[in-house]
Amino acid sequence: MTEHEIVFPHTDKLHRITALDALRGWAIFMVIVCHASLCVSNLPHWLQMIGKACGSGVQMFFIISAWSLLNALEFHRPRDGKTWIQKFFVRRFFRIAPLWYVVIIASLMWGFTGWSHFRSVDLNTFEIGISTVFAGTLIPFGDAINKIPAGGWSVEIEMLFYLFLPLLFARVKNLRFALICFISSILLSFLLFQFFPHCQLQSDEERKMFLWYGIAGQAPVFLLGLVAWFLSRKWIIKNGLTATCIVIAGLPLALVLSLIRLHTGFVDLILPQTACAAIFVLVLVASIAKPLSLFVNKATVFLGKISYSVYLLHFFVIDILLHLFPHLASDSSLGFIMIFTTTTIVS
Repeated sequence: MTEHEIVFPHTDKLHRITALDALRGWAIFMVIVCHASLCVSNLPHWLQMIGKACGSGVQMFFIISAWSLLNALEFHRPRDGKTWIQKFFVRRFFRIAPLWYVVIIASLMWGFTGWSHFRSVDLNTFEIGISTVFAGTLIPFGDAINKIPAGGWSVEIEMLFYLFLPLLFARVKNLRFALICFISSILLSFLLFQFFPHCQLQSDEERKMFLWYGIAGQAPVFLLGLVAWFLSRKWIIKNGLTATCIVIAGLPLALVLSLIRLHTGFVDLILPQTACAAIFVLVLVASIAKPLSLFVNKATVFLGKISYSVYLLHFFVIDILLHLFPHLASDSSLGFIMIFTTTTIVS
């Protein structure tokens, strides 16, 4: 076995880890909690806070994505030969793009129904065009980010990360180099967060959206996925109790750190977000080594396998629920439970 070979238990295939699907299931669970809580007024304060904290499920997606794609690249590269980079891009495009374009068309048509809760119907050709090439998060002006489709910023930033992943895979050979890349991204993010608040080309809201939803805010999270990839090779958790404690304590701790992020100054929010993502790294490594049935089970694995379609479609389900049953939006906790449960099942 070479330095870059590793055998993990609990796999469906050589390059597919069941625990990752389960963690994706928990990540989409958190995202739906977040969006359902945004739709209901008069929620108890504690439930509002949990809903906001669950927005960090997107960062969990990013870390899992980085890890699983590195795993897939290691599996495919020797089999694809000299065309491994081209084949990587083709596979990722056809994994993401078909449903993406369907949802863009559906979102444009949806705007005419008047049912849109998350989407803006005030769209122009430029904003539609940049969405078709996954470039919304690269535009530092206007209101292009996250406009169409709803929640699309996370897919766009992931597609942008795909452009750099083969380079990282080819050049970063050990945990030390991965940590250097991660720390460098943190420093670069701080510089960008310091510079852009003084840029006069944007409104305050535009600057915040560009930084938070863009590469400046999310690159450190993706690079933590790279760190997780190497860490999982060096730190194989053999003690089941240790892994269980990390997972059980890690997820609530990550939510607490996510709440701290919500109460920090804008320039300072990169630290608590990165700390939250670092906890997700530990949870990922522990779950791969010793899957805990409470978290890794048929339900969470299934939800994880369909998480991409659930992510893009659950906004439509919430729109329909709020149109058919408008009282849910003001029905406090019961409305939240109904929206969350129905959205999770139908999506």
